[in-house]
Amino acid sequence: MNRTVPRPPACSRPSLAVRAMSVVLSLTLGATANAADGAGWRGDGHGTFPAAALPAAVPRVVWRVPLAAWGNGSPVVAAGKVCITSEPTTIACYDAATGAKLWQATNDVADAVGASDAPEIRRRVAEADKLEVELATVKSSYSQLRRAAAAGGTDGAAAAAQLTTLIARMGTMKATVEAAAPYRTPPADPNIGWSAPTPVTDGKRIWAFFANGVVSCFDLGGQRLWSRWLGPHAVEMRAYPGRATASPSIVGGVLVVAYNVLYGLDASSGNTRWTAGKYADYGSPATGSVEGLGVVVTPDGRMLRGSDGALLQGSLGDLWYAGPLLEGDRVYLAGNVPTQNGESKSAATAWSLKRSGDSVVATKLWSVDLETAQRIYASPTVWQGRLVIVGKDGGLWSLDAQTGAKAATTPLVAPKASEIWPSPQRLGADLVVLFNSGAVQVLRGAALTRATQWTLPIPPGLATPWWDRDAIYVRGATELARVAP
Repeated sequence: MNRTVPRPPACSRPSLAVRAMSVVLSLTLGATANAADGAGWRGDGHGTFPAAALPAAVPRVVWRVPLAAWGNGSPVVAAGKVCITSEPTTIACYDAATGAKLWQATNDVADAVGASDAPEIRRRVAEADKLEVELATVKSSYSQLRRAAAAGGTDGAAAAAQLTTLIARMGTMKATVEAAAPYRTPPADPNIGWSAPTPVTDGKRIWAFFANGVVSCFDLGGQRLWSRWLGPHAVEMRAYPGRATASPSIVGGVLVVAYNVLYGLDASSGNTRWTAGKYADYGSPATGSVEGLGVVVTPDGRMLRGSDGALLQGSLGDLWYAGPLLEGDRVYLAGNVPTQNGESKSAATAWSLKRSGDSVVATKLWSVDLETAQRIYASPTVWQGRLVIVGKDGGLWSLDAQTGAKAATTPLVAPKASEIWPSPQRLGADLVVLFNSGAVQVLRGAALTRATQWTLPIPPGLATPWWDRDAIYVRGATELARVAP
């Protein structure tokens, strides 16, 4: 007898009456945390690792560990541990000094529901997995019976009768598989997967989000503090038929998660503080503060108050792949933007931000057409007074951060058959650009002069490394490694 399993949760409506929770966190995370709330994707969200030492030549591998599955999420380091996500829904933490695995946990839907419902969900998932394999055999029989029935005669009549029975059986099997679809994590897009979002940590806890809609919080010893399922994937992503990739972040005790809609969850409990509109973008929202007011900026150009999700500004820009950059009293949106005919162009826009009570006034500084057809997956960074943007195929743009004036640059020297998906990183006096092949190019000075180039000595992947003061933590497709400068 089948038990009733929980229905996919409905998205709650935005609430403007929720009061902000003030949390002060004093952390040592190896990077300057954005708004002092947490470190995760690109370290502080800007790609800044001020204490990191850049290798003068090809670095040596201190340790390397094989990984059972790939993943695009970046490694995150805190409290002597380096943590990563892997396909489809695993988070694991390793000893940063030795590479020894300390703990790992799955984050399937069954892991995020009540103990009374989990067994039934696991049973349904297992049944659907089995039936999906059987369907391949049944479909082969279906084709054979169709041909026999079409031939007519006595054998054809028998085949027709068997075909009727088989069609009914196939219908039942498909219905069972479809009913379990919200709870399953079958193989996903090979470029994106389920584990693309990078975790975020406050130095004591770590939060992970996966494209099956599960959000989890663990302490750094591996104890699950809470998990929550936000429901099935219901919003088609813009510009590419994939799944959610935006990384979570924290602002004022609120965990910001982009899945179907933009969620503001209580970081301690996982309860919904607010929701705010549809989210169909791959880029991560930017979180930070404007003169002490916590804010969130989305790729589609909305600015929200972090405490309650109230809309402060709209129409700041619109990005298909990359996320915005919130830096001090400025926000930059640079990348591919949609046009009225459904195609895209590339542009960059800068806004000056000024707090006004519990709101923010945004004043446009400039907007520039980048005049390129190549895709821009990387989020930009500010470097020595310039907004630096890199394209998938090695394009490089340097714009005056105050005026948008373009400076002459030389395209990056792309290794053969390699693209740029990771975002640029700021390391002291150096700007680092990483290719998917693992090739590293180091740029220096306002003129972005190429200073050196080398290749990370592990199998390449799409994850951006974590740069520490005495190590680089690199997550390749098949290995995790600590590399010494």
